[in-house]
Amino acid sequence: MDSKEISLVLGASGKIGSLIMEKLSSAGLDVVALTHTGTQANVFRDKGFVAFEIDFEKEASYEPLIDWLKHNRREIKGIFNCIAKLDVGAILLTDPMQIRKLMDINLIGFHSLLLSLLPYLTENNPCVFLFGSDAGLSFQPWNPVYSITKWALEAYYETLAFETKGWASIVLVELGNTSDEIAKKGMETIHYLKKSFDHRMQTKLSRLLHEKIIPEIAENLKQIEPETLETLVLWIDSLAKTNFSSIQTSNRIFIGTSQEMDSSVLYSIARIIQLNRNALAGNIDEHRLRELFEFLLTAEILD
Repeated sequence: MDSKEISLVLGASGKIGSLIMEKLSSAGLDVVALTHTGTQANVFRDKGFVAFEIDFEKEASYEPLIDWLKHNRREIKGIFNCIAKLDVGAILLTDPMQIRKLMDINLIGFHSLLLSLLPYLTENNPCVFLFGSDAGLSFQPWNPVYSITKWALEAYYETLAFETKGWASIVLVELGNTSDEIAKKGMETIHYLKKSFDHRMQTKLSRLLHEKIIPEIAENLKQIEPETLETLVLWIDSLAKTNFSSIQTSNRIFIGTSQEMDSSVLYSIARIIQLNRNALAGNIDEHRLRELFEFLLTAEILD
C-alpha cells in the first residue's frame, strides 16, 4: 500500500476495533485510531499509533483529524466503523431523546464524519466497513432502540453501496453476540425484563392466532397442495408458541402494484441468500473475529 494511504478505525479501543488495529498494523498497513476519549487515544499514541479523539456530538472534534490529513497529505483507503452502543429496555418506556442519542451514536454521527472525510478518500477504490448486527436482521425483544438503529444501518449500507458503485467498496459485516462485557450485561438485563414483563397481552394474541388467523389462512390457501399447506400451518403454529416473536403480533399491509410487492419479496430473499453465502458460522468469540479479519484481508479488499 502507498505510504500516503491510511485506514481509520472508529471505536479502536473496543474489542472489534482493537482486533482490526492489530490485524491491519501486522499486515504492514498504516492505521489511525479514532476513539471516544482522549485517555483512550493516548493509549494508542503510547503504542506508536496516530490517534484522535472523535465525539459525534461535537463536529469540531473532527478538525484535528482533518488538519492532520491536510498537513500530511494522507489519503484514506479504508474506514472501519466499529462504534455501536447497546441499549436495553422496553420501547414504551423509552424517552424519545434516548432514541435520538442512540441513533446519533450508531448511525448519524458516522454519516456526519464520513461527509467530512469525502475529500480525503483515495481514488484507488476506497473501502468502508460498517459493522451491523443480527438485531438489524431479526426481531430481538428488550433492546428495541439498538435494533432500530441497526435496521436503519441496513438501509444506509444498501444506499451507500448503490451510490458509490464503481468507485468504492462498501462492506456490511453482520455480527451476532461478540461476548463483549457490554453484551453480557445487556443479556442479564434482558433476562430480568423478560421475567418481569406482563405476558397477558402476548397470550391473548397467541390465542387469536390459533383460533382465527390460522383457520383463515387454511381457508384462503385451499388451492395449495395439502403437504405444503400443512407445513405452512405448522410453521405459523410454531411462531404462535414463540413468546418473543414479533411476527405473531405484526399486522403489515402492503399497498402498491404487484410488481412492487414482487420486488420487495425478491430483495428480501436475495439478502438472505447473500448472508447465507458469506456466512462464517459459529459462536462469535475472539477466534471467530480473528478469522473474520483474516478473511477481509485475504480477500484483498484493502489492496
